[in-house]
Amino acid sequence: MAQGIYPPITPMGMSAFRLLSSSAAALLGAPVTDRLDGAPQFAEAAGRMFIDVTGMMRSRVGRVVLPRMLDVMEARSATVLRGLFDDPRFSMTQRSVRPALRRLVKNAIRFRIPARAAQALLKPEKAHRRAERLGVRLRTQLAAPADATALERLDHVERILGTRAVPLLPTVLPGPLAGFAMLGLAYRLLGDRARPGELQTVLRGLPHNVTTEMDLALWHLATRIRADREAASLLLGTPAAELADRFGDGTLPGVVDRGLKEFLAVYGVRAVAEIDLGVPRWSEDPTHVIAVLANYLRLEDPALSPDALFARGAAEAVLMIKSLSARAGGVRGRIVRFALSRTRALAGVRELPKFSMVTILAAMRAELVTIGTGLTTRGLLDSPQDIFFLTMEEVRTALTTAPGKTAPGESAPAAPEASTPTSSSQSTPAAPGESAPAVSGGSAPAIPGGGTPAAPGDTAPPYLATLRVLVSERREDAARERRRRHLPRVLLSDGTEPEAVATSAPVEGALTGTPASAGSVTGIARVVLDPVGAHLEPGEILICPSADPGWTPLFLTAGGLVMEMGGANSHGAVVAREYGIPAVVGVARATEHIVTGQRITLDGTSGMVITA
Repeated sequence: MAQGIYPPITPMGMSAFRLLSSSAAALLGAPVTDRLDGAPQFAEAAGRMFIDVTGMMRSRVGRVVLPRMLDVMEARSATVLRGLFDDPRFSMTQRSVRPALRRLVKNAIRFRIPARAAQALLKPEKAHRRAERLGVRLRTQLAAPADATALERLDHVERILGTRAVPLLPTVLPGPLAGFAMLGLAYRLLGDRARPGELQTVLRGLPHNVTTEMDLALWHLATRIRADREAASLLLGTPAAELADRFGDGTLPGVVDRGLKEFLAVYGVRAVAEIDLGVPRWSEDPTHVIAVLANYLRLEDPALSPDALFARGAAEAVLMIKSLSARAGGVRGRIVRFALSRTRALAGVRELPKFSMVTILAAMRAELVTIGTGLTTRGLLDSPQDIFFLTMEEVRTALTTAPGKTAPGESAPAAPEASTPTSSSQSTPAAPGESAPAVSGGSAPAIPGGGTPAAPGDTAPPYLATLRVLVSERREDAARERRRRHLPRVLLSDGTEPEAVATSAPVEGALTGTPASAGSVTGIARVVLDPVGAHLEPGEILICPSADPGWTPLFLTAGGLVMEMGGANSHGAVVAREYGIPAVVGVARATEHIVTGQRITLDGTSGMVITA
């Protein structure tokens, strides 16, 4: 399951991923015939995105590279895949490394990756300036012209997602790749001179990490609000949804209003499950941000403040580099010192490619909302947000089908019934054992802003008349899928879920996972399935299924972190390390085995969670 996203992805979000996957396939030398179909490795199930790795499992190179990548990003999936190596259905058919090597060399030369990585190692500040320039380019080049028609806006969205977005990433990746390569070099040079968890300490308080910079910016805003007793009291005593409404009305206290506007101007493109283009951004709905601010106001111990923890972590990292280089001694020690200093200078940039992609998605979402507004004005949708429950093809058909005409290939049937067991590759997939709604094609002529209101007496063609029905059915599907608790990380094409080989717990009443951030803590567990509106008391141990950057503001008041998904280099693990929060990730069904209020102990060095 891609990106560890548990909620179902909207149909428009799926369309965006299909375009992005087509662009990635072209980048790797395997262009697709129809960009809207996506790369052949793209798959959907129950409204979730999966990646078909059959080809990699049958490749000699893939069997080496894929599990090792997953070891640091999604460790449990790596274990499952290794368990399938002996399955005859995945027998190796591509033994030569030459095709993969040719593609690697071709793209490395095309994007000057070796040269940029070397430059980053010699002068990290140049890599940071390149990253800043990328941010400026994104802010100035993503919006369509103000007078663009709806069709022109849709063309713009498809062009950016299908050809422009993915090629931007190789311009930023060489820096963090070089940083982590230096960490690997130091690991090899140190050998057993480095004790478990010590190299993780080097990654605490990393500079240039856009996610932790966001968290600290929100904390600093909370600090300013705390100084205003009336404003602090308002945030602590008023529901976040009501405060969000007041923010929209401009009736919040000045310190809150100004601070939120400043924060959202930079980070308003983010959201929980932000890789789904159909999810509202914080700039549209700041309820979650406001709730997190209230949580921060409850943290009263200055020693536990996030900025103090971050500064302490950075200081400990510097001391650890000195200690490790001294243990290595001589030339080896000097190389270790250089390698680890470059790790700290460059590794934090690893979050920037994701932030850049989210910025692109937010801009494309704004274009689609404009198109949706036009379709709503014409009476084809109930609200502009409904457009995200359609696909790119369906929106294009809606914009090009004139009133009184049928969509291309349509025989003007009556509106489909909800029980119709027909589906298309673009619909929200049904859960096992459930039927999927029918999907059709098209809508009216495009003009600036998306169209004119329908005149009295106009009759929409059959396809257009069913758009609202289709959206309603898909909303119901999504609501049902959000209630699904268990999702397989790896799924075979016959619908079976292979299980990782279980490792027996070393002590009774323990859960095991992947060590992600060193340290041990005992405290009260808080199980959170959705961070929006979640309340986390300072010092509680957060238990969650997965985490993207939208979750991380909760980490700042957590005493520890346990995640069902992830690996040592996943988002949750990275942020936990930077604040010195003990963390264990990849703990199978942690949200089911642990309950809120339960006292647990987690050891982020050994990867063990004691529940007894």
